[in-house]
Amino acid sequence: MIALDIAAFQPIDSFGARMDEMIAGLKAVPLAQGYDEVFYPGEIEARNDADHRRAGLQLPDDTLDDLRTLAVEIGLADRLPFP
Repeated sequence: MIALDIAAFQPIDSFGARMDEMIAGLKAVPLAQGYDEVFYPGEIEARNDADHRRAGLQLPDDTLDDLRTLAVEIGLADRLPFP
């Protein structure tokens, strides 16, 4: 992993415009048969994050059971945001 200060290389607005152009080009390629869209790295995760923040995160039943058990053990069962 590497972290760079984009502003040290070019103005942020220019970088944003270049990224928008690159993404538009990526999205404009012909689709493979059976596919509806091309995704850039991190796009699916960003969409899922936005959906989860809007609609909530759906946890598996066994995870909810474990959280209930833990909440009872530490005396916080009445503060759970789910039944």
